[in-house]
Amino acid sequence: MIIHLDELSGKIQAFTFEKRTKDFPVLQEISMAGDCIFTDPLDIRLGAKRIGEMVAVEGRAMATVRMTCNRCLSEFESVLRAGFTLTYTRRLPEDLETGDDEDMELQAEKIGLIPFSGEEINLLEDVQSEIVMAIPMRPICSENCRGLCPQCGSNRNEVACRCESRSVDPRLAVLKGLKIDDQ
Repeated sequence: MIIHLDELSGKIQAFTFEKRTKDFPVLQEISMAGDCIFTDPLDIRLGAKRIGEMVAVEGRAMATVRMTCNRCLSEFESVLRAGFTLTYTRRLPEDLETGDDEDMELQAEKIGLIPFSGEEINLLEDVQSEIVMAIPMRPICSENCRGLCPQCGSNRNEVACRCESRSVDPRLAVLKGLKIDDQ
């Protein structure tokens, strides 16, 4: 996923990439762990334009993924969408150019600038980071997922269990008889 600077001008240049998970080391690791399995290639569409010594990249990535619902533990497929805006620069602003290289990079990242050198920009790592951030921490199969019954463990989306719903946690039942004097 390389953009050559000689292809860019002040106008937006469109790029389309179709990449497999194996092209992204972190995504491949996540998929192999079973946390989020990418079932289709990633469809990445972006626009890039040159603004002086900077390159502005705006785009989106989409893929079909298979995950496990955090509420009912059922597997489901979903479309993962990641939108991103990246700004690359050859020269950092003068007020950032004090200190060592690592400190400058951290400060540049803080304000959203990604330093680069040469005549091309490799987008792979930065797009990969955006996709990883789009993966839900607690995926759910649907907004109205009823989850598992805390008593019998059955999936409430599939079975209407007849367990009594306890209004009080049994560990706190002792506190029911507690009386506090208001003085």
